[in-house]
Amino acid sequence: MLYSALIEEKLNRDKMILTDDKNGYTYRQLHAKAMGLLKYMRDRGIAQGDRVLIRNHNDVGTVEAILACLAGGFIFVLVSSKCGPEETRYIEEDCSAVLFLDLQTEDCLKKEGGRYGNIRREKISESAEACIIYTSGTEGIKKGILVCQKQIIFCCNAILARLKYKESDRVLCGLPLEFDYGLYQIFLSFISGAKVYLVEGNLIQAIPGYLNKWNITIYPAIPSVVNLLLKLKFLRERELPNLRYITFTGEYLPVEQISEIKRVLPSVKIIPMYGITECKRISIMPEDREDKIMGGSCGLPLDGIKVYLEGKDPETGIGELVVEGSNVMEGYWNREAGGFGVNQETGGRTFCTGDLLAMDEEGFLYFHGRRNGFIKVRGHRFSEIEIESLVSVAEGVLECAVIGMQSEFYGEKIAICVYAAEETAKISVRQIMEENPIYRNSYEVYLFERPLPRNGNGKIDKQRLGKMIYDGRNDFFRK
Repeated sequence: MLYSALIEEKLNRDKMILTDDKNGYTYRQLHAKAMGLLKYMRDRGIAQGDRVLIRNHNDVGTVEAILACLAGGFIFVLVSSKCGPEETRYIEEDCSAVLFLDLQTEDCLKKEGGRYGNIRREKISESAEACIIYTSGTEGIKKGILVCQKQIIFCCNAILARLKYKESDRVLCGLPLEFDYGLYQIFLSFISGAKVYLVEGNLIQAIPGYLNKWNITIYPAIPSVVNLLLKLKFLRERELPNLRYITFTGEYLPVEQISEIKRVLPSVKIIPMYGITECKRISIMPEDREDKIMGGSCGLPLDGIKVYLEGKDPETGIGELVVEGSNVMEGYWNREAGGFGVNQETGGRTFCTGDLLAMDEEGFLYFHGRRNGFIKVRGHRFSEIEIESLVSVAEGVLECAVIGMQSEFYGEKIAICVYAAEETAKISVRQIMEENPIYRNSYEVYLFERPLPRNGNGKIDKQRLGKMIYDGRNDFFRK
């Protein structure tokens, strides 16, 4: 089962496996803490299959609570420390949590850690439900995705077969643990023996310091965060001789950005990936395929899964990606199946991603946006990510996001949100847009004086951007 693969099989190793810059723990020390929390929860009547809500502070305490739940067969649900009371209450009620843990505020839990005596643990099946991961709410409503231990084990093994984490690796995790990209850094590191450094990712400018201070070898990142680090020249001010590679997922990674990273960090390998919470990881780029990286591919499907395109356009080869395999999660908690299904011929679990991709003759995937990631203006459909790729290279643009806004005359208009230090960036954006006749008179530029807002997973929050524009917020310049 999962807890054994993460911790129990490695209790004889003395190396420190996890630190949050305040506390550091070996496998044995984490085991002691987890067993203490397991006792605490059992004493309060928590049983296998019960949901336990954990307030995530991106620290060792959160990891201890996760491990205790896995060891006891409890279903853990992570909620951000920045999550407001209304959103927290919604998640708590939606998953019917029987316990709410916050290790930074409950002294009784701190005292319990390490005092486990002879804890007897029942054998937990790989088919046992492990956690519910709530999506970032990009479609308006947070949805819980139910994940079993067997799916986590499969995904970890498939990812490690491609990324090859080593015991000597040092992994920086500044991603929130309630985001599956962050959570899996813990699982991947514990299974492989790599040491993981856990930090809160609030201050983007602090990341280069962490990379340098801890001699980080693997940095899992979101494209827009690294883009901002490059544009603000934070990455150029540091020598990072130990950094082996940067992995990317969560957002579209433009080839122009890859070229800039390679120019600034020529010895670092760039590993594009693609995935969604419903399937965890779907594709990872083999590190020796530079040609595919610079061709804009997001990688090759993981071993052991199948992917195919539905409704493929005969001219462009673009269709909706469908995934089949052991990486497909159980489904949505308390909701209808949505895109989940079963292949009637093979019996395999499937998921229709809603994402538009193309596939070449070697099986490499190319991301072209979400089915709903298009703006319709006067009968023409425009891709948000294609416009973002154009605008991101404009002089003076530090970061950008494109969204569709209602228009009285055109149905929708293209709203280009740009973070830039000078208003001249707006001129650069207009020049690029006017060079493409199909965009003329169909767009509006909104210039922000500060970084664009982000959601809990660190991605640019397009819903919030739309609301800011609609409300006429005065903390940015309007065209």
